[in-house]
Amino acid sequence: MKALILAAGRGERLIPITDTLPKPMIPIAGKPLLHHLIDTLRENGITDIIIVIGYMADRIRDYFDDGSNFGVNIQYIPQLQPSGVGDAILLAKPYLSDPFLLCYSDVVLHPELIHRMLDIYSTQKVEAAVAVTLVEHPKFYGVAELDEEFHITKFIEKPAETATLSHYATAGCYIFTENFTKILEKEKKMELALQKLITQNPNIQGVLWEREWAEITWPWDLIVANRLLLDQMTERDRSITISVNANVSEHATIEGPVWISDNAVIRAGAQLTGPVFIGENSYIGNNSLIRDHATIDSNVKIGFGVEVKNSLIFSGSFIDRLSYIGDSLIGEKVHIGSGTQTWTLYPTGEPIIFNYNEREIKVPLEKFGAIVGPYCKIGINASIHPGKVIGTGSIINAGAIIDKNVERNTIVNVTQHLTFEKKK
Repeated sequence: MKALILAAGRGERLIPITDTLPKPMIPIAGKPLLHHLIDTLRENGITDIIIVIGYMADRIRDYFDDGSNFGVNIQYIPQLQPSGVGDAILLAKPYLSDPFLLCYSDVVLHPELIHRMLDIYSTQKVEAAVAVTLVEHPKFYGVAELDEEFHITKFIEKPAETATLSHYATAGCYIFTENFTKILEKEKKMELALQKLITQNPNIQGVLWEREWAEITWPWDLIVANRLLLDQMTERDRSITISVNANVSEHATIEGPVWISDNAVIRAGAQLTGPVFIGENSYIGNNSLIRDHATIDSNVKIGFGVEVKNSLIFSGSFIDRLSYIGDSLIGEKVHIGSGTQTWTLYPTGEPIIFNYNEREIKVPLEKFGAIVGPYCKIGINASIHPGKVIGTGSIINAGAIIDKNVERNTIVNVTQHLTFEKKK
């Protein structure tokens, strides 16, 4: 069976992180999202892979090439215009197997879920298999209604709250035959074709994934995905893994599971409390604390006394001494000055609001910090309120309190008023 991976989209809602990276190539736990997915497919014996590419396609081609270095064979199909899921599948139609496995590249799929999909499809002789998972807010997803035998009876794309009682979201993984692609040729849209298939054939099997799951649409989804992928790595190995080429002080404290990559330097007094991933050539300074699902990508420098918790720090960034980075996304080649603090909640308990295209979206996490775009420079003693975005290439001068989003290539200055008087 061949796998078709849809990886053409930009990830508009993830800007500024996707200003310099296509969404499938966002690195988490040492690998791009797409690399994690390909590993999952290979573990389940699927090695013939078709990838539909679009935005920043060369970043994907250059990384994976023909797939031989990853134990798979990859064929690329360009989608020159962002014309949707249905169009992407139809572009790949001449090259698909019958049946074929369809995966979205922005969904974290556990290897066990792929195994269940393949097992149920082969043993129960169903027309199609669709992964489903329980979600709290079905209005954000494609939702499946199911009968007592877990056959899908209806599909609704992002339903209104009163449109369905179902909380089963489709989980970004499907097994289809050419019957589906024939319907898709007429209907054009994925959701219409899926509903038509369900109407014509009662034997569309829902495959339940009862554990946590992430579809990466919004910035906070990357925080969830990072946690899930580090936890998956922990399932395989709960030990401390240190490269023979790493330089780790005997006076550092490491509590697993922790992964330390080639040529990383961990200085005396540093504490790493896993799950934590430290990328190649990264430097963790004296008395720093890296903890609780932190991913430090390659060539990152963490200064003296810095705390990084449950965050993604992308390659080439530098966080200077005595800063706190919590529940945050720090893009490529960012420089954060000493004493900078990311807020992760409001002391008043008010909800964290994310502003996107004049919409106000309540962040569905208890804590969420900053989104700092690539190539930003942040001066000393700056503070960033929860859920605020600093656009690519911006400069935040010393002492600024960022309580609203900052557009790309913006300089934020601080004006102060000093008074002087003689002592009496």
